Amino acid sequence: MTNLLNRVWAKVEGLHEDVSPHHWRLPSSYSASSKGGRTTVIPHPSVFRNALISNPGSPGGAAPDGRPVYPDISHAAVHLALLECFRNLRHSAAELGIKLHSPPAPSYDFNEKKPQRTPTFEREAESEQWNLLIHLAITRFQTWWTHLDQVFNHAAAYTHHGGNRAVVQLNKDYLPPLDVLLVWYAFMLEPEEYQRACIECEMPHLTKLCFPWPAIRDLIDFDTMTLTITRPAESLFKNLTEQSADILQYIQAPPAYTEPSMLSPTIDFFTLVKKQDPFLDLSHKLLWIRSPALVGSLERSFEAYFDAQSTNNLFFMSPNAIVFGIDLIWRTHRLYPAQYSDFREAISDTAPPDQLSRPVLDLPQSSQPNKRSPSLPPPQPSGTTCLCWTCERLRDDLPTFSLSPKEEPLANPAAAAGPPPSPPPWSTSSYTTPSTSQPWDPRQLSSLSSEQLHYIKDDLGFHHAVEAARRQGLTLPTRPPTAKEKEAERREKQRRESAGRGSPLFPDVYVDMGSSSKWRKWSRKKEDAEICV
Repeated sequence: MTNLLNRVWAKVEGLHEDVSPHHWRLPSSYSASSKGGRTTVIPHPSVFRNALISNPGSPGGAAPDGRPVYPDISHAAVHLALLECFRNLRHSAAELGIKLHSPPAPSYDFNEKKPQRTPTFEREAESEQWNLLIHLAITRFQTWWTHLDQVFNHAAAYTHHGGNRAVVQLNKDYLPPLDVLLVWYAFMLEPEEYQRACIECEMPHLTKLCFPWPAIRDLIDFDTMTLTITRPAESLFKNLTEQSADILQYIQAPPAYTEPSMLSPTIDFFTLVKKQDPFLDLSHKLLWIRSPALVGSLERSFEAYFDAQSTNNLFFMSPNAIVFGIDLIWRTHRLYPAQYSDFREAISDTAPPDQLSRPVLDLPQSSQPNKRSPSLPPPQPSGTTCLCWTCERLRDDLPTFSLSPKEEPLANPAAAAGPPPSPPPWSTSSYTTPSTSQPWDPRQLSSLSSEQLHYIKDDLGFHHAVEAARRQGLTLPTRPPTAKEKEAERREKQRRESAGRGSPLFPDVYVDMGSSSKWRKWSRKKEDAEICV
């Protein structure tokens, strides 16, 4: 039956060659997963495999192409999932049950004459609830930070067995609750502020602490995009702070007093956290973590990010001009302060003097040197190129593909918490291109074969069907494995079979052997490596 539908669909595709990809009619008939049969898992677990933590004592560590070992696309993938967890935490703020100080007058339906809660009222209520949750999370974070040295001492005593050069990292039994993690996340994204606080609190070793990606990966439920810490972590947090790990329980029985904070009162934590709202909204709108082009999107973002770093373009662009993917990788990089600091020092030593005196730009300068492959276009300013599932999936096969964004403005970040809009933000067929955009040119896809277009549309249709079923609480649909999936499964099987020939804890890395720009592969020795605990 599936083969018949595919043949019919292949004929239908020919009728839509001149239609913009944003208006493609995608296949939607897929069978539900049967008991004991193939299970649909999106995103695939393999994308998170390399979310490991490298040793900050080896700043020269890099891949053969010169890219640092950290960050990797696996870290960025976990980052995307964590952003969804943060956004779901914002939804949970509604459970706080806060009432508005001045609720608007109720509106009435003309026929039923019954009061209604208007969308404006809902948004304002959710915003106020979210603001309160942030304030509570800040208080909890400051208490946790005060006891962070005790966390490290416990980790070093009970789980850390590295050499003198090893760096303690936090495993899943030492993670704070999600609300505290959010404040830590926002704080660490301000490198200078974070480093100054670590020094003032006499905890400079915190700058060598990477955001705990492996632990976060192990704790996230990728189906519901929620993060729940382990019972040992709950007990540790409660013993150290005398607070419940569950913020909702904490509200019901708050402590009689709070300890004075070690952190400077001049740090505006509330603003730091609220600054993340637009990025949370944009990440959810694009929903790359569920996209059929997840790996390709992250790979392209990495290449664009390191190109921008090598030319210092990032520091001469307004925030609104930074493309989402580049911003994601940049954030991921800054969440390992020691590695990022070493990387920036190395970049600054090699940057031409003229690149350190350019004015701030709203758009990247097209005249800047470009080291990218000729097959890849330079990064476009934010808002000029669409980053939806369809466009990103097309770029997997056609890297130069470009299309104007779909006309769908983001909601007010302060009031964006709430159920997903209808149509969903990751949908393509429900949007229209802006009237000011260039008309669709079908010749852009002329180099793609009908078979390629068929597979692209099938990927898009299947992932849309899976996400729609997930949001409706239905059994996820399935499909036979594609050629790409079969190849990935074959490589994964080979990797598992060869895993015994090396230590999974200390994988091979590459280190800079000097100014010759040559790279030598070496096996990281235990006494020189960090232990992720």
